[in-house]
Amino acid sequence: METFSLMRLAQIWRYPVKSMIGEQVSSIEVAEHGFVGDRHWAVRDEVRGGIRGAKKFGGLMRLRAEAAANGETHVHFPDGTNLIAGDPSLDARLSLELAHEVTLQSLPAATDLDHFRRGEPDSEDLLTDCGRSSVAKMTNHFLTCPCSPRRSWSSNPLRGPTTMRSRFCS
Repeated sequence: METFSLMRLAQIWRYPVKSMIGEQVSSIEVAEHGFVGDRHWAVRDEVRGGIRGAKKFGGLMRLRAEAAANGETHVHFPDGTNLIAGDPSLDARLSLELAHEVTLQSLPAATDLDHFRRGEPDSEDLLTDCGRSSVAKMTNHFLTCPCSPRRSWSSNPLRGPTTMRSRFCS
């Protein structure tokens, strides 16, 4: 006989603007593509193109977004300023806050593929752009050094059966 555990929902959070601090809500409407009003707005990089989040603009995580009962989305800044999405001064304030030219855009129709394409990379070196320059150095060392890897196999009763250790020259 199968038994089922009941799930308890403790909190519901909605994030009206991608990568900004969201809001806890007591109830929410669920539609085909998720929570209504969740990530309805996003920051567009006007220099490189594409929608960007906190990975590119960490300052977004200092801003808070809230969906008002009248359907407006409010963006709250650390200094207490509160601007409404769609207000022309909001783009200028976001650009100032993030030290980069950006605009706030609402979610377009799913058929607008250009909106969902990634923007240009920050540099020609994709590994550096991804923050993996140390991985690139290690990979280069692994591929070019004649003495690596030297592998030895051992059993360790505390870790389970066989483990592999790799040593690289210094």
